[in-house]
Amino acid sequence: MSSSDMPAEANRGARQKAVILGGGFAGLWIGYQLQKEGYQVEILEQDKTPGGILKTITKEGFYFDLGPHIFLEPHVPHYRDLVGDDLRRINGFYGFGFRGKEIPSPISPANLIKTLGVAATIPLTASMVWARAKAAVHRDAPGNVEEILCRRFGARIYRYFFRDYVPKVTGLPCTEVSVDWFTERYRFYQEHNLWKETVRKGLGTLRSAARKRHTEEEGLTLYYPRRGAAMITEALVGRIREQGGCIRLETTVDRVAVASDRVEHVGYTSPEGTGKAQGDIVISTIPVTSLIDRMWPEVPQETRAASTALSFRRLALFFCIVSRPRLSDKIQIYFPEARYPFKRIYEPKNLDPSMGTAQTTGICVEVCFDGKAGSFASVRDEMYESVLGGVAHFYRIRPEEVSLVAAIEIPHAYAIYEKGYERHLGTLARHLIRYDNLVSYGRQGSFRYNHLVDRVIDASGRVMEFLRSGTSKKAFLKDAHPKSEFF
Repeated sequence: MSSSDMPAEANRGARQKAVILGGGFAGLWIGYQLQKEGYQVEILEQDKTPGGILKTITKEGFYFDLGPHIFLEPHVPHYRDLVGDDLRRINGFYGFGFRGKEIPSPISPANLIKTLGVAATIPLTASMVWARAKAAVHRDAPGNVEEILCRRFGARIYRYFFRDYVPKVTGLPCTEVSVDWFTERYRFYQEHNLWKETVRKGLGTLRSAARKRHTEEEGLTLYYPRRGAAMITEALVGRIREQGGCIRLETTVDRVAVASDRVEHVGYTSPEGTGKAQGDIVISTIPVTSLIDRMWPEVPQETRAASTALSFRRLALFFCIVSRPRLSDKIQIYFPEARYPFKRIYEPKNLDPSMGTAQTTGICVEVCFDGKAGSFASVRDEMYESVLGGVAHFYRIRPEEVSLVAAIEIPHAYAIYEKGYERHLGTLARHLIRYDNLVSYGRQGSFRYNHLVDRVIDASGRVMEFLRSGTSKKAFLKDAHPKSEFF
């Protein structure tokens, strides 16, 4: 594939132009929407292929996504428009790996009893009930993720399922993590009814939940393209190119030059050399901290210090083939216990049978690590040794039944919600709100931990509303809020 796909005939005339930094899902999606509005689109992507983390790789005949990507009901018409009948409706199950067993999600009394038995569940349930009773009279807001989790689930469930899991993801003890880490995830569970057994019906669901353990009602209804999530991004790339859009690959953004509170141009380096991209609007989906670093003239010291205070967690993905027809019936399983170095394992075969074979299955094992660990190449082999030992132990299989076929690093996987991060993010938002022709959005561009594909689409709708409004960013947003859908 060439490093760029400039259309044969340059677009001329009165068309407005959009320059998009980053060719992941957020960049491709907003580019597609802008094209439908009549914009000429130029996308700058540093990787060899577009798609960001919404990619599917093929190894030894197996298909693996870069994480367990799923697509939900609200935007099914958009997905069907892109991939047609290749979008399948499936019923999926999540779980927790605990004490050598898989506990179905959510963590409810019913699911604990079904998996651990009555004797082990009674103290956990009692702790949860007591915590809920105390929370009902609490008037003060929780100060960190430990406090909110203890109030929601009780001290015992917190200790067993969250105390060691949160540091795996964030690299911080729970007392140093903002409550937003939980509330953003909790919102997802509420929206998609995964908490209905616990929250809406409470303890009265024990008998009914046991009866419907394997029914469709307990699982999460989701949608998934045959042969992997990359079908979505591949369709977007095709649509953009068909309409004359330019996608420059292997292209790094060197400088975002601003003057008079507007972006004048974006300087970049591609295999063809250096260049400048100019547009009526610049949409950035790269990490907001990277955007700040590349602005020229340099941003004020306060803004730079705020950007430095924000960070992302790195993620290592180990793709393995296992000599078993299937390891689990769950799409993904979270591992809260400290003995396992990985935070999650997902099994593509449970999303689409074609992603495995009759006698073998594939798994993707996720391990978070931080910038101080050095290069991924320097720690990869040591990481995998502990991954292999953990997988073999939990699934009770021999290490020789597991073979590693690929290992990939995602450098900006999760925004780290360290306590006080809102202040720093607010400083960046206040700086960026002045640039009416610059928008930062998407998972990395808005520093959102739990910004799924559906939420990226929702946020793009707000961006398009702003562009259609013809008003200033400040007039549209009213306030430079750190939780805005875009900056």
